[in-house]
Amino acid sequence: MTIATRDTRAWLDVVQSLAPAIEAQRANAERERTISGELVEQFQAAGLYSLKLPRAYGGDEVGHPTFFAIVEALARIDAASGWVIHVGNEMTASAGYLPTAGGRRIFGQGRPPVLAGAVNSRPGTRAEAVPGGYRVTGQWSLASGAPIASWFAAASVILTPDGPLRNAHGAPDVHYFLIQPGDWRVVDTWDSLGLRASGSHDVAVDGAFVPDDAHFPIITTDSPFDTPLWRGRYPTHLGGIGSVALGVARMAIDELLRMAGEKVPSLTSTPLRERPTIQQSIGRAEALVRASRTYMYAALESMWQTELGGEAPTPAQLADLRLAVVHAVQSSAEAVEAMYRAAGATAVYRSSPLEGAMRDVLVLTQHMAGSTMRYEQAGRFLVGLEPGPR
Repeated sequence: MTIATRDTRAWLDVVQSLAPAIEAQRANAERERTISGELVEQFQAAGLYSLKLPRAYGGDEVGHPTFFAIVEALARIDAASGWVIHVGNEMTASAGYLPTAGGRRIFGQGRPPVLAGAVNSRPGTRAEAVPGGYRVTGQWSLASGAPIASWFAAASVILTPDGPLRNAHGAPDVHYFLIQPGDWRVVDTWDSLGLRASGSHDVAVDGAFVPDDAHFPIITTDSPFDTPLWRGRYPTHLGGIGSVALGVARMAIDELLRMAGEKVPSLTSTPLRERPTIQQSIGRAEALVRASRTYMYAALESMWQTELGGEAPTPAQLADLRLAVVHAVQSSAEAVEAMYRAAGATAVYRSSPLEGAMRDVLVLTQHMAGSTMRYEQAGRFLVGLEPGPR
């Protein structure tokens, strides 16, 4: 059963058609710490910001395996481009959980908006009930794509006179509140080691009004759409960081293979490709990437087939995907570091793709979904304990 208007191969062809535009703006995007508005327009026109938008609002509802493959292909060209499309679509997936009136108003008026969003908030962040909705105030960190977005999805607990509103499990009930254009502002904080062009600045909101139809609880399983993408709770849409990491690692291996056929290290007459240590590094990196990629896509396919069959993903499937994603990130980082070291001094220059790959993959390992702490969550599930909501 398929529901997407294009198959995976067709989407990958779309990505390749955009490669010249992505590469042309990469250096400037690094300097400006955001991809260009012109590239965003091209991404929108190509449908790359509508991958996880309900078909009722003009989107494609691509399956999880196809979505990850698209992001991986983008990241193989440019990590930041893969990252902003991955995060932008995670935010766009909120359209499937909003009440229909809010979904139509925000997402159903022609070309869908570009969303940034963030969970990490600074002290004092709050959402308070007022007539007709909520008043939201706070500052959020790591809002990837903020400079190119029009709407902002702010994660916050709801404060009541008795303290934070709590969910059925007794934990604070965190909701995403969709903040309209003009009611939020970018705070310039993103001066990073890698993924510089992702524009992951802070966002500040000062008492913005959010109507009742423009928010939803993050762990909800309620959706007005009975279609596969929204049969699981919102966190089923997370994890694209794994495909970004794999794309970066594949690019790094490709770059070293190219160098190995050309470079003869100083003070030697032996080409790089004839050195056993280099051959071993390439072989190990290839195994790391292929194995972790196979595991991640198998976990994605299992979850997707369950959703296609009319059911929500099981806790075991969600735990397996979390483990597969962190394994993909950590394996990719190991592969990229091996390629960087094998390249020698050539890799330390900003002109080398391996220099950028090393910086980008190190930042990916610091994200909570790519951190080694995720292994602990997987282990908790395997020994029969609650792994946590994300």
